[in-house]
Amino acid sequence: MAKDLLLGPVELETVNCLLCGASQRQVLYRLRDWACELPGDFQLVVCETCGFVYQSPRPTQTTIGQYYPEDYQPFWRTIDAEPNRWRRWLRRRQWRTRCQQVSNLRPGGHLLDVGASTGVFLNEMRLYGDWTLAGVELNDKAAQYARQTFGLEIFVGQIEDAPWKPGTFDVITLWDVLEHLPQPVSALRKIRELLTADGYLIFSVPNGNSLDARLFGQYWIGLDAPRHMSVFTLESLRRLLQKTGYALEAAYCYYGRYTTFALSLQQWLRAHLPRSTFRSGMERWLALPLWRYLTWPYFWTLDQFRLGAILTIRARPVENI
Repeated sequence: MAKDLLLGPVELETVNCLLCGASQRQVLYRLRDWACELPGDFQLVVCETCGFVYQSPRPTQTTIGQYYPEDYQPFWRTIDAEPNRWRRWLRRRQWRTRCQQVSNLRPGGHLLDVGASTGVFLNEMRLYGDWTLAGVELNDKAAQYARQTFGLEIFVGQIEDAPWKPGTFDVITLWDVLEHLPQPVSALRKIRELLTADGYLIFSVPNGNSLDARLFGQYWIGLDAPRHMSVFTLESLRRLLQKTGYALEAAYCYYGRYTTFALSLQQWLRAHLPRSTFRSGMERWLALPLWRYLTWPYFWTLDQFRLGAILTIRARPVENI
């Protein structure tokens, strides 16, 4: 992508630790936008008080939208409109696995998806029980698509401003969304308010303690600057959940695997071999479905030790914060 795709100047803001509020920090990585190739210099810092990793300075909320172009992956077409048969199968498998995680807990009820994008997950949930569905989405075009294509109720805005009454939802999900939120503490507190007393919070985040994160460092796809504001580990998520009024019920890795590894390796190749025929050949080689099958035992083993690229959390609200 070219620099002129940005609509205007990007304002940056310096923020304190998103978990404990401390101001002392050290630079961990200096980053660029590898995924969308938009201009800008960014950095991840480590809180000197609690060790949490977050982005500072970062684009303000009035300008961060420029880093979510229309071809940003979560805004892609519906599953059935995907022309590549292999990708169509992978996407459907991923979403159905997520749907099963919800339906295994309840046969139906009121479900809210935060970061609903174009509504693919919510639409798939119609096959998994008697659900009343709603979503929260910041991108107006994605929300319009979800409304017009699937007839979904979508609120456009931050979760903190959501209009529903307390105790409305039995399940609230955030699939690869929490790391994008500017204030994860206030977001989870609002979600707790919207949940029923016996409700479930289910979300997934890039696993900052994964082997991929350690292997690729600043080129790990899970950092995705500047869109990812935070880098979570199981330990930091435990503290976040405790602070916002939840009890951790389950934590596991089950997907990401080869895809995130290959994307991270591609970013490393682009950084070190920017104009190389070898790099182009490697990228074609990495795209072969065969490697997904051959590496499956390796990535499955990582998942068993919670070292996989994506960490999924299930939590429930507690009475006393």
